[in-house]
Amino acid sequence: MESETRVLRAAGGFGRARRLLAAASWLPCVALGLALGSEPLLTALPAHYCRPDPALLPPALRVLRGPALLDASVPRLGPARARSPCLLLRYPESASRARPNGTRPCTRGWYYTLPAAGLLRSPVTQWNLVCEDGWKVPLEQMSHLLGWLLGCVLLGAGCDWFPSLFPESPRWLLATGQPARARKILWHFAEAGGADPEDSSEEESSLATATELDMLGAGSPQPRYHSILELRHTCIAWRNGLILGFSSLICGGIRASFLRSLTPSEPAFYQPYFLGAGLEAIATVFLLLTGDRWGRRPVLLLGTLVMGLASLLLLAGTQYLPEWTMWSLSVLGLLASQAVSALSSLFAAEVLPTVTRGAGLGLVLGAGFLGQAAAPLADLHGRRGFFLHHVVFASFAILALLCVLLLPESRGRGLPASVQDADRLCRSPLRGGRPGPDHLPLLPPTPRPQ
Repeated sequence: MESETRVLRAAGGFGRARRLLAAASWLPCVALGLALGSEPLLTALPAHYCRPDPALLPPALRVLRGPALLDASVPRLGPARARSPCLLLRYPESASRARPNGTRPCTRGWYYTLPAAGLLRSPVTQWNLVCEDGWKVPLEQMSHLLGWLLGCVLLGAGCDWFPSLFPESPRWLLATGQPARARKILWHFAEAGGADPEDSSEEESSLATATELDMLGAGSPQPRYHSILELRHTCIAWRNGLILGFSSLICGGIRASFLRSLTPSEPAFYQPYFLGAGLEAIATVFLLLTGDRWGRRPVLLLGTLVMGLASLLLLAGTQYLPEWTMWSLSVLGLLASQAVSALSSLFAAEVLPTVTRGAGLGLVLGAGFLGQAAAPLADLHGRRGFFLHHVVFASFAILALLCVLLLPESRGRGLPASVQDADRLCRSPLRGGRPGPDHLPLLPPTPRPQ
Protein backbone atom coordinates (compact mmCIF):
# COMPACT_ATOMS: atom_id res chain seq x y z
CA MET A 1 0.00 0.00 0.00
CA GLU A 2 2.89 2.39 0.76
CA SER A 3 4.49 1.55 -2.59
CA GLU A 4 1.28 2.41 -4.41
CA THR A 5 1.09 5.73 -2.57
CA ARG A 6 4.63 6.61 -3.62
CA VAL A 7 3.85 5.73 -7.24
CA LEU A 8 0.73 7.89 -7.30
CA ARG A 9 2.56 10.79 -5.67
CA ALA A 10 5.45 10.51 -8.14
CA ALA A 11 3.00 10.71 -11.06
CA GLY A 12 1.73 14.10 -9.94
CA GLY A 13 -0.72 13.19 -7.21
CA PHE A 14 -4.07 14.91 -7.45
CA GLY A 15 -2.98 17.12 -10.32
CA ARG A 16 -4.90 19.08 -12.91
CA ALA A 17 -5.89 16.08 -15.01
CA ARG A 18 -7.20 14.12 -12.05
CA ARG A 19 -9.09 17.14 -10.74
CA LEU A 20 -10.72 17.56 -14.15
CA LEU A 21 -11.63 13.88 -14.20
CA ALA A 22 -13.14 14.14 -10.71
CA ALA A 23 -15.22 17.14 -11.79
CA ALA A 24 -16.43 15.26 -14.87
CA SER A 25 -17.46 12.31 -12.69
CA TRP A 26 -19.84 14.61 -10.80
CA LEU A 27 -21.95 15.29 -13.89
CA PRO A 28 -23.69 11.87 -13.92
CA CYS A 29 -24.50 12.41 -10.24
CA VAL A 30 -26.47 15.52 -11.18
CA ALA A 31 -28.56 13.55 -13.67
CA LEU A 32 -29.08 10.73 -11.17
CA GLY A 33 -30.08 13.22 -8.48
CA LEU A 34 -32.66 14.80 -10.77
CA ALA A 35 -34.04 11.37 -11.67
CA LEU A 36 -34.29 10.37 -8.02
CA GLY A 37 -35.80 13.70 -6.98
CA SER A 38 -38.43 13.61 -9.73
CA GLU A 39 -40.20 10.63 -8.17
CA PRO A 40 -41.95 12.68 -5.44
CA LEU A 41 -42.98 15.20 -8.10
CA LEU A 42 -44.59 12.57 -10.30
CA THR A 43 -46.36 10.75 -7.47
CA ALA A 44 -47.53 13.75 -5.42
CA LEU A 45 -51.17 13.40 -4.41
CA PRO A 46 -53.14 16.60 -5.12
CA ALA A 47 -56.25 17.62 -3.24
CA HIS A 48 -59.25 16.04 -4.95
CA TYR A 49 -62.95 15.35 -4.60
CA CYS A 50 -65.57 13.42 -6.54
CA ARG A 51 -67.03 14.78 -9.74
CA PRO A 52 -70.79 15.30 -9.17
CA ASP A 53 -73.18 12.94 -10.94
CA PRO A 54 -76.55 14.68 -11.48
CA ALA A 55 -78.17 11.35 -12.41
CA LEU A 56 -77.81 10.24 -8.78
CA LEU A 57 -79.58 13.31 -7.39
CA PRO A 58 -83.31 13.75 -6.84
CA PRO A 59 -85.08 15.52 -9.73
CA ALA A 60 -85.40 18.71 -7.71
CA LEU A 61 -81.60 18.98 -7.31
CA ARG A 62 -80.51 18.12 -10.83
CA VAL A 63 -80.90 21.69 -12.00
CA LEU A 64 -78.21 22.94 -9.59
CA ARG A 65 -74.91 24.21 -10.95
CA GLY A 66 -71.52 25.22 -9.58
CA PRO A 67 -70.90 25.26 -5.81
CA ALA A 68 -74.52 24.42 -5.06
CA LEU A 69 -74.20 21.19 -7.08
CA LEU A 70 -71.01 20.30 -5.21
CA ASP A 71 -72.63 20.90 -1.83
CA ALA A 72 -75.56 18.68 -2.80
CA SER A 73 -73.31 15.89 -4.14
CA VAL A 74 -70.11 15.77 -2.06
CA PRO A 75 -70.20 15.37 1.75
CA ARG A 76 -68.01 17.40 4.07
CA LEU A 77 -65.95 15.61 6.70
CA GLY A 78 -64.04 16.46 9.86
CA PRO A 79 -63.81 19.64 11.90
CA ALA A 80 -62.44 21.52 8.89
CA ARG A 81 -65.53 20.58 6.87
CA ALA A 82 -63.39 19.63 3.87
CA ARG A 83 -64.97 17.86 0.92
CA SER A 84 -64.67 14.08 1.00
CA PRO A 85 -62.05 12.86 -1.51
CA CYS A 86 -63.71 9.51 -2.25
CA LEU A 87 -67.44 9.67 -1.47
CA LEU A 88 -70.68 11.01 -2.91
CA LEU A 89 -73.93 11.58 -1.04
CA ARG A 90 -76.54 8.88 -1.44
CA TYR A 91 -80.19 9.89 -1.83
CA PRO A 92 -83.24 7.64 -1.49
CA GLU A 93 -84.88 6.41 -4.63
CA SER A 94 -88.15 8.03 -3.63
CA ALA A 95 -88.38 11.53 -5.01
CA SER A 96 -90.48 12.72 -2.10
CA ARG A 97 -87.42 13.16 0.13
CA ALA A 98 -84.50 15.37 -0.82
CA ARG A 99 -82.20 14.61 2.12
CA PRO A 100 -79.24 12.21 1.82
CA ASN A 101 -79.34 8.98 3.77
CA GLY A 102 -75.74 7.74 3.23
CA THR A 103 -72.70 7.83 0.99
CA ARG A 104 -71.43 5.92 -2.02
CA PRO A 105 -68.18 5.73 -4.06
CA CYS A 106 -67.41 8.15 -6.87
CA THR A 107 -68.91 7.27 -10.25
CA ARG A 108 -67.63 9.92 -12.69
CA GLY A 109 -64.05 10.47 -11.65
CA TRP A 110 -62.52 13.32 -9.67
CA TYR A 111 -61.75 16.98 -9.74
CA TYR A 112 -58.10 17.73 -8.90
CA THR A 113 -56.73 20.91 -7.43
CA LEU A 114 -54.10 21.75 -10.03
CA PRO A 115 -51.27 22.27 -10.43
CA ALA A 116 -50.18 19.34 -8.28
CA ALA A 117 -46.59 19.88 -7.13
CA GLY A 118 -45.99 22.26 -10.02
CA LEU A 119 -47.29 19.81 -12.65
CA LEU A 120 -50.43 20.36 -14.70
CA ARG A 121 -50.66 16.61 -15.27
CA SER A 122 -49.08 13.68 -13.50
CA PRO A 123 -49.52 9.89 -13.56
CA VAL A 124 -51.76 10.22 -10.49
CA THR A 125 -54.19 12.60 -12.18
CA GLN A 126 -53.96 11.00 -15.62
CA TRP A 127 -54.82 7.49 -14.41
CA ASN A 128 -56.91 8.46 -11.34
CA LEU A 129 -54.63 6.69 -8.86
CA VAL A 130 -56.67 7.75 -5.84
CA CYS A 131 -59.14 6.18 -3.43
CA GLU A 132 -59.61 2.51 -4.40
CA ASP A 133 -56.63 2.64 -6.78
CA GLY A 134 -54.45 4.65 -4.39
CA TRP A 135 -52.48 1.54 -3.38
CA LYS A 136 -50.81 1.56 -6.78
CA VAL A 137 -48.85 4.72 -5.94
CA PRO A 138 -46.87 3.29 -2.97
CA LEU A 139 -46.40 0.09 -4.97
CA GLU A 140 -44.82 2.12 -7.77
CA GLN A 141 -42.67 4.04 -5.28
CA MET A 142 -41.45 0.82 -3.71
CA SER A 143 -40.67 -0.69 -7.13
CA HIS A 144 -38.81 2.49 -8.09
CA LEU A 145 -36.59 2.31 -4.99
CA LEU A 146 -35.98 -1.40 -5.42
CA GLY A 147 -34.87 -0.65 -8.98
CA TRP A 148 -32.30 1.79 -7.62
CA LEU A 149 -31.20 -0.90 -5.16
CA LEU A 150 -30.70 -3.40 -7.98
CA GLY A 151 -28.78 -0.85 -10.02
CA CYS A 152 -26.43 -0.05 -7.12
CA VAL A 153 -25.65 -3.71 -6.49
CA LEU A 154 -25.16 -4.74 -10.12
CA LEU A 155 -23.26 -1.67 -11.29
CA GLY A 156 -21.15 -1.65 -8.14
CA ALA A 157 -20.10 -5.24 -8.74
CA GLY A 158 -19.49 -4.47 -12.41
CA CYS A 159 -17.04 -1.71 -11.49
CA ASP A 160 -14.75 -4.35 -9.97
CA TRP A 161 -14.80 -6.59 -13.05
CA PHE A 162 -15.31 -4.54 -16.22
CA PRO A 163 -13.49 -1.47 -17.55
CA SER A 164 -15.21 1.87 -17.52
CA LEU A 165 -15.59 4.66 -20.07
CA PHE A 166 -13.37 6.91 -17.99
CA PRO A 167 -9.73 6.01 -17.31
CA GLU A 168 -9.60 3.34 -14.64
CA SER A 169 -8.26 4.19 -11.24
CA PRO A 170 -4.48 3.57 -11.18
CA ARG A 171 -4.83 2.37 -7.60
CA TRP A 172 -7.38 -0.25 -8.67
CA LEU A 173 -5.19 -1.33 -11.61
CA LEU A 174 -2.19 -1.76 -9.33
CA ALA A 175 -4.24 -3.63 -6.73
CA THR A 176 -5.52 -6.06 -9.38
CA GLY A 177 -2.07 -6.69 -10.88
CA GLN A 178 -2.20 -4.57 -14.06
CA PRO A 179 0.96 -2.41 -13.85
CA ALA A 180 1.24 -1.84 -17.62
CA ARG A 181 -2.17 -0.19 -17.86
CA ALA A 182 -1.52 1.67 -14.61
CA ARG A 183 1.75 3.05 -16.01
CA LYS A 184 0.01 4.24 -19.18
CA ILE A 185 -2.67 6.10 -17.22
CA LEU A 186 -0.19 7.56 -14.73
CA TRP A 187 1.98 8.82 -17.59
CA HIS A 188 -1.11 10.35 -19.19
CA PHE A 189 -2.00 12.11 -15.94
CA ALA A 190 1.54 13.38 -15.56
CA GLU A 191 1.63 14.78 -19.11
CA ALA A 192 -1.83 16.34 -18.76
CA GLY A 193 -0.68 17.96 -15.52
CA GLY A 194 2.20 19.70 -17.27
CA ALA A 195 4.99 17.29 -16.27
CA ASP A 196 7.21 15.40 -18.71
CA PRO A 197 7.78 11.81 -17.54
CA GLU A 198 10.79 11.49 -19.87
CA ASP A 199 12.45 14.71 -18.67
CA SER A 200 16.07 14.06 -17.73
CA SER A 201 15.79 16.34 -14.69
CA GLU A 202 13.16 13.95 -13.35
CA GLU A 203 14.94 10.81 -14.49
CA GLU A 204 15.47 9.57 -10.94
CA SER A 205 11.79 10.02 -10.11
CA SER A 206 10.70 8.32 -13.35
CA LEU A 207 13.07 5.44 -12.75
CA ALA A 208 11.81 5.02 -9.20
CA THR A 209 8.22 5.06 -10.42
CA ALA A 210 8.92 2.43 -13.07
CA THR A 211 10.75 0.29 -10.52
CA GLU A 212 7.87 0.52 -8.08
CA LEU A 213 5.41 -0.45 -10.82
CA ASP A 214 7.52 -3.45 -11.78
CA MET A 215 7.73 -4.54 -8.15
CA LEU A 216 3.98 -4.20 -7.66
CA GLY A 217 3.27 -6.21 -10.80
CA ALA A 218 5.85 -8.92 -10.19
CA GLY A 219 4.46 -12.42 -10.18
CA SER A 220 1.08 -11.42 -11.61
CA PRO A 221 1.05 -11.99 -15.40
CA GLN A 222 -2.76 -12.03 -15.40
CA PRO A 223 -5.10 -9.54 -13.70
CA ARG A 224 -6.43 -10.73 -10.36
CA TYR A 225 -10.09 -9.80 -10.00
CA HIS A 226 -11.80 -10.19 -6.66
CA SER A 227 -15.36 -10.79 -5.52
CA ILE A 228 -17.14 -9.16 -2.61
CA LEU A 229 -17.77 -12.68 -1.29
CA GLU A 230 -14.10 -12.89 -0.34
CA LEU A 231 -14.90 -10.68 2.65
CA ARG A 232 -16.61 -13.67 4.24
CA HIS A 233 -13.20 -15.09 5.10
CA THR A 234 -12.05 -11.94 6.91
CA CYS A 235 -12.42 -11.08 10.57
CA ILE A 236 -12.80 -7.30 10.47
CA ALA A 237 -13.47 -6.13 6.89
CA TRP A 238 -16.84 -7.89 6.59
CA ARG A 239 -17.92 -6.48 9.96
CA ASN A 240 -17.08 -2.92 8.92
CA GLY A 241 -19.09 -3.27 5.72
CA LEU A 242 -22.02 -4.84 7.57
CA ILE A 243 -22.15 -2.05 10.17
CA LEU A 244 -22.04 0.69 7.55
CA GLY A 245 -24.72 -1.03 5.47
CA PHE A 246 -26.87 -1.37 8.59
CA SER A 247 -26.46 2.34 9.34
CA SER A 248 -27.42 3.23 5.78
CA LEU A 249 -30.49 0.97 6.01
CA ILE A 250 -31.67 2.64 9.21
CA CYS A 251 -31.17 6.17 7.88
CA GLY A 252 -33.19 5.39 4.77
CA GLY A 253 -36.06 3.90 6.76
CA ILE A 254 -36.24 6.32 9.68
CA ARG A 255 -36.37 9.36 7.41
CA ALA A 256 -40.06 8.74 6.71
CA SER A 257 -40.79 8.82 10.45
CA PHE A 258 -39.30 12.29 10.82
CA LEU A 259 -41.11 13.59 7.72
CA ARG A 260 -44.39 12.20 9.04
CA SER A 261 -43.84 13.94 12.38
CA LEU A 262 -43.21 17.22 10.56
CA THR A 263 -46.54 16.97 8.73
CA PRO A 264 -48.88 14.80 10.82
CA SER A 265 -51.93 15.73 8.76
CA GLU A 266 -52.28 15.61 4.98
CA PRO A 267 -49.26 17.71 3.97
CA ALA A 268 -48.74 20.18 1.20
CA PHE A 269 -46.17 18.86 -1.23
CA TYR A 270 -43.61 21.64 -1.13
CA GLN A 271 -43.04 21.80 2.63
CA PRO A 272 -41.57 18.31 3.23
CA TYR A 273 -39.95 18.16 -0.21
CA PHE A 274 -37.89 21.34 0.01
CA LEU A 275 -37.27 20.93 3.73
CA GLY A 276 -35.74 17.50 3.13
CA ALA A 277 -33.63 18.79 0.22
CA GLY A 278 -32.44 21.79 2.25
CA LEU A 279 -31.51 19.65 5.24
CA GLU A 280 -29.57 17.31 2.96
CA ALA A 281 -27.51 20.25 1.72
CA ILE A 282 -26.91 21.41 5.31
CA ALA A 283 -25.85 17.87 6.28
CA THR A 284 -23.32 17.84 3.44
CA VAL A 285 -21.83 21.16 4.60
CA PHE A 286 -21.70 19.81 8.16
CA LEU A 287 -19.72 16.79 6.99
CA LEU A 288 -17.31 19.00 5.05
CA LEU A 289 -16.62 21.07 8.17
CA THR A 290 -16.33 18.25 10.71
CA GLY A 291 -15.23 15.10 8.86
CA ASP A 292 -11.53 16.01 8.69
CA ARG A 293 -11.47 17.99 11.93
CA TRP A 294 -13.11 15.47 14.27
CA GLY A 295 -12.73 12.24 12.34
CA ARG A 296 -15.17 9.96 10.58
CA ARG A 297 -16.13 7.71 13.48
CA PRO A 298 -16.88 10.46 16.05
CA VAL A 299 -19.08 12.32 13.56
CA LEU A 300 -20.88 9.09 12.64
CA LEU A 301 -21.35 8.31 16.33
CA LEU A 302 -22.69 11.80 17.04
CA GLY A 303 -25.14 11.66 14.14
CA THR A 304 -26.38 8.21 15.13
CA LEU A 305 -26.84 9.33 18.74
CA VAL A 306 -28.86 12.41 17.74
CA MET A 307 -30.94 10.38 15.30
CA GLY A 308 -31.73 7.69 17.89
CA LEU A 309 -32.60 10.12 20.69
CA ALA A 310 -34.82 12.23 18.44
CA SER A 311 -36.65 9.13 17.23
CA LEU A 312 -37.21 7.82 20.77
CA LEU A 313 -38.45 11.19 22.05
CA LEU A 314 -40.88 11.49 19.15
CA LEU A 315 -42.07 7.96 19.76
CA ALA A 316 -42.63 8.41 23.49
CA GLY A 317 -43.76 12.03 23.68
CA THR A 318 -46.12 12.47 20.74
CA GLN A 319 -49.09 13.15 23.04
CA TYR A 320 -47.20 15.18 25.64
CA LEU A 321 -44.64 17.38 23.86
CA PRO A 322 -45.63 20.80 22.49
CA GLU A 323 -45.81 21.28 18.76
CA TRP A 324 -42.64 23.36 18.49
CA THR A 325 -40.66 20.66 20.32
CA MET A 326 -41.99 17.99 17.98
CA TRP A 327 -41.05 20.12 14.99
CA SER A 328 -37.54 20.77 16.33
CA LEU A 329 -36.91 17.10 17.08
CA SER A 330 -38.13 16.11 13.63
CA VAL A 331 -35.85 18.62 11.90
CA LEU A 332 -32.88 17.60 14.05
CA GLY A 333 -33.50 13.90 13.48
CA LEU A 334 -33.93 14.38 9.73
CA LEU A 335 -30.69 16.37 9.57
CA ALA A 336 -28.82 13.69 11.52
CA SER A 337 -30.21 10.88 9.35
CA GLN A 338 -29.12 12.69 6.18
CA ALA A 339 -25.62 13.20 7.58
CA VAL A 340 -25.25 9.60 8.77
CA SER A 341 -26.50 8.26 5.43
CA ALA A 342 -23.95 10.27 3.44
CA LEU A 343 -21.12 9.57 5.87
CA SER A 344 -21.84 5.82 5.86
CA SER A 345 -21.23 5.73 2.10
CA LEU A 346 -18.07 7.83 2.32
CA PHE A 347 -16.82 5.81 5.27
CA ALA A 348 -17.40 2.57 3.35
CA ALA A 349 -15.29 3.88 0.46
CA GLU A 350 -12.39 4.41 2.89
CA VAL A 351 -12.46 1.15 4.86
CA LEU A 352 -13.37 -1.35 2.13
CA PRO A 353 -10.50 -2.72 0.00
CA THR A 354 -9.78 -1.23 -3.40
CA VAL A 355 -10.22 -4.55 -5.16
CA THR A 356 -13.89 -4.81 -4.04
CA ARG A 357 -14.70 -1.18 -3.29
CA GLY A 358 -17.27 -0.85 -6.08
CA ALA A 359 -19.33 -3.83 -4.97
CA GLY A 360 -19.04 -2.91 -1.29
CA LEU A 361 -20.11 0.67 -1.87
CA GLY A 362 -22.98 -0.54 -4.07
CA LEU A 363 -24.24 -2.76 -1.25
CA VAL A 364 -24.10 0.10 1.26
CA LEU A 365 -26.01 2.42 -1.09
CA GLY A 366 -28.47 -0.36 -1.90
CA ALA A 367 -29.14 -0.84 1.82
CA GLY A 368 -30.16 2.81 2.02
CA PHE A 369 -32.67 2.38 -0.80
CA LEU A 370 -34.00 -0.76 0.88
CA GLY A 371 -34.67 1.27 4.01
CA GLN A 372 -36.46 3.95 2.00
CA ALA A 373 -38.67 1.28 0.42
CA ALA A 374 -40.06 0.42 3.87
CA ALA A 375 -42.11 3.64 3.99
CA PRO A 376 -44.16 2.94 0.80
CA LEU A 377 -44.63 -0.59 2.10
CA ALA A 378 -46.32 0.81 5.21
CA ASP A 379 -48.46 3.09 3.03
CA LEU A 380 -49.86 0.10 1.14
CA HIS A 381 -52.15 -0.58 4.11
CA GLY A 382 -53.29 2.99 4.56
CA ARG A 383 -50.48 3.86 7.00
CA ARG A 384 -51.87 1.48 9.59
CA GLY A 385 -48.39 -0.02 10.02
CA PHE A 386 -46.63 3.32 10.45
CA PHE A 387 -46.36 3.09 14.25
CA LEU A 388 -44.70 -0.32 14.03
CA HIS A 389 -42.41 1.07 11.33
CA HIS A 390 -41.36 3.87 13.71
CA VAL A 391 -40.79 1.50 16.64
CA VAL A 392 -38.64 -0.91 14.61
CA PHE A 393 -36.35 1.74 13.13
CA ALA A 394 -36.02 3.61 16.44
CA SER A 395 -34.84 0.36 18.04
CA PHE A 396 -32.44 -0.26 15.17
CA ALA A 397 -31.01 3.25 15.60
CA ILE A 398 -30.04 2.50 19.20
CA LEU A 399 -28.50 -0.81 18.11
CA ALA A 400 -26.52 1.00 15.39
CA LEU A 401 -25.14 3.35 18.04
CA LEU A 402 -23.43 0.40 19.70
CA CYS A 403 -22.21 -1.02 16.40
CA VAL A 404 -20.51 2.22 15.34
CA LEU A 405 -18.13 1.86 18.30
CA LEU A 406 -16.63 -1.19 16.56
CA LEU A 407 -15.59 0.75 13.45
CA PRO A 408 -11.99 1.88 12.86
CA GLU A 409 -11.01 5.49 12.34
CA SER A 410 -9.96 6.05 8.72
CA ARG A 411 -8.80 9.67 8.98
CA GLY A 412 -5.11 9.96 8.22
CA ARG A 413 -4.81 6.36 7.02
CA GLY A 414 -4.10 5.12 3.54
CA LEU A 415 -6.81 3.42 1.56
CA PRO A 416 -6.62 -0.37 1.91
CA ALA A 417 -5.67 -1.92 -1.43
CA SER A 418 -6.14 -5.62 -0.75
CA VAL A 419 -8.53 -7.63 1.36
CA GLN A 420 -5.69 -8.27 3.82
CA ASP A 421 -5.05 -4.53 4.18
CA ALA A 422 -8.73 -3.90 4.94
CA ASP A 423 -8.70 -6.65 7.55
CA ARG A 424 -5.93 -4.85 9.44
CA LEU A 425 -8.05 -1.74 10.08
CA CYS A 426 -8.74 -2.41 13.72
CA ARG A 427 -10.84 -0.33 16.06
CA SER A 428 -8.97 2.52 17.73
CA PRO A 429 -9.95 4.50 20.86
CA LEU A 430 -12.16 7.55 20.30
CA ARG A 431 -9.62 9.80 22.01
CA GLY A 432 -6.11 9.95 20.61
CA GLY A 433 -3.00 8.78 22.39
CA ARG A 434 -1.55 5.47 23.35
CA PRO A 435 -3.40 3.40 25.89
CA GLY A 436 -1.78 3.62 29.30
CA PRO A 437 -0.78 0.64 31.43
CA ASP A 438 -3.51 -1.22 33.24
CA HIS A 439 -3.70 -0.60 36.98
CA LEU A 440 -5.37 -3.34 38.98
CA PRO A 441 -5.19 -2.22 42.63
CA LEU A 442 -7.29 -5.14 43.84
CA LEU A 443 -4.81 -7.73 42.61
CA PRO A 444 -1.51 -7.88 44.49
CA PRO A 445 1.62 -8.46 42.42
CA THR A 446 2.54 -12.08 42.06
CA PRO A 447 6.24 -12.79 42.59
CA ARG A 448 7.90 -14.63 39.78
CA PRO A 449 9.40 -18.02 40.65
CA GLN A 450 13.17 -18.04 40.87
